[in-house]
Amino acid sequence: MLCLDRRNGAKRWEATLDKGAVREAFGPEVVDAGNFWARRVFPVDLTVDGEMGVIVEFLHKPNYPDVFCIIGRDGRLYKQYTLKGHSSDALVNDINQDDE
Repeated sequence: MLCLDRRNGAKRWEATLDKGAVREAFGPEVVDAGNFWARRVFPVDLTVDGEMGVIVEFLHKPNYPDVFCIIGRDGRLYKQYTLKGHSSDALVNDINQDDE
């Protein structure tokens, strides 16, 4: 995922999933047999301060791992969640209503 400044096209940050962690979970024969690509991006205010981060869904082709990455506005990978299978939809919500 590459974030560019809309005003001048300058690179602000670049981020990707932790492929090593996915390889550990599913094995190199699955992960190394294809590539991940950013399928969907969900803007989200991670710290409730108006500074937007993103949740990016990375999909693996041709195999099944689907990875959701929480990325801060500085490009830092905060957390990732890996699914065995592809998701058909996603909803971003504060389920415990604590503004976090």
